[in-house]
Amino acid sequence: MKPNKSHTITRQIFIANQKELCHRLSAPSFMPADGMCYKCGSDVISALIKRGENGSKELVTGCPICHRSYCE
Repeated sequence: MKPNKSHTITRQIFIANQKELCHRLSAPSFMPADGMCYKCGSDVISALIKRGENGSKELVTGCPICHRSYCE
């Protein structure tokens, strides 16, 4: 699912969506604050946006590139 031009997800929107989701679920944020994976250094947010995610449905609990868990 690719975002269309009228619903382009930016890095800032993705982060805001994750913060709101954490608040709604009373859950901690596991995603690195800068969006860069602790293990491989990949940009987690960009990778997830490219996959069509907007950060509002699932908590980011690991790297989509190297599969490192952030909640262990």
